[in-house]
Amino acid sequence: MPHVIERISAARAEGLDVAANVYPYAASSTGLSTLVPDWSLEGGYSELKKRLADPVQRPRIAVELQAQFTKRGPKGIYITRIGNPELSQYEKHFVEEIAALMATTPDEAMMRLFAETNSSPNVIFFSMNENDVQTALKQSFVSLGSDSGSPAPAARAAGMGAHPRAYGTFPRVMGHYVRDEHLFTLEEAVRKATSQAADRTNLSDRGVLRPG
Repeated sequence: MPHVIERISAARAEGLDVAANVYPYAASSTGLSTLVPDWSLEGGYSELKKRLADPVQRPRIAVELQAQFTKRGPKGIYITRIGNPELSQYEKHFVEEIAALMATTPDEAMMRLFAETNSSPNVIFFSMNENDVQTALKQSFVSLGSDSGSPAPAARAAGMGAHPRAYGTFPRVMGHYVRDEHLFTLEEAVRKATSQAADRTNLSDRGVLRPG
């Protein structure tokens, strides 16, 4: 992260209009299929499933998945949602826990999830560094973002959970990083979440309290 900050700062010193935004968590959320090799997804998710049924290609995919699991380590890959009700018992578990429930290896467990769904399971990766998060947050040119939408009323009524960032981003900044960690002042936190963010996106009628 320091190297990234140095490059942005150097560009700003040259007069370039460069800035950044971050969310205040050391975890990311995406699809489990981001772990498979690119070639295995050529043609789409349905082609991935076909390749998993191929006795020649399946072991190649398994090797990559095992490498990805080893890289992230225990409690590094958390499955949040699987688009198949018959697999719902595996939701809200880490990959190694799912593998244990299936009595198999982590790479085999992930391939089974792919094979029995029509879209990639959703995951949370616990692979970021807290020191990097704090280093980014402290920069004056970095504003705050949740990188998440809020679920619609119908989705909430159906029991679909929200991503933690949907409602937790700004309370976490004000509570954890301002009150507990004293990373910066409350005023600076408010600026990063309001006027600075609005200014970066050219929203002139947002982010600042004015007379009238």
